[in-house]
Amino acid sequence: MNPYSHLRPDSEPYHQVLERVAIDWRLDSSKTHLMRNGLNHVYAAKSTGGAELVIRVTDGAHRGIDQLDSELMWLDHLSKHGCAVPKPVENPQGGLLETFEHHGKSF
Repeated sequence: MNPYSHLRPDSEPYHQVLERVAIDWRLDSSKTHLMRNGLNHVYAAKSTGGAELVIRVTDGAHRGIDQLDSELMWLDHLSKHGCAVPKPVENPQGGLLETFEHHGKSF
């Protein structure tokens, strides 16, 4: 399957949500760039402390909070048991998942 087959013509809402994410997650905005857009927008990022991160911004209509939370718990479980998967990282407030409203849509 082509990962670029679901390109979104209007990425601006995702980028605006990322600006809000950057504040909460203490990202260095000069070291954040789009890796992939589509059903999810995936960004490579660095925290202000230098940690390399991957940030995924998802349209709330695509996946619910319960589904996203389940994905994060599964990745965390696999990581803790020696699997080579991305390890979820808590934001400075202690959360793994945040929701944002932008022009009436959830991300």
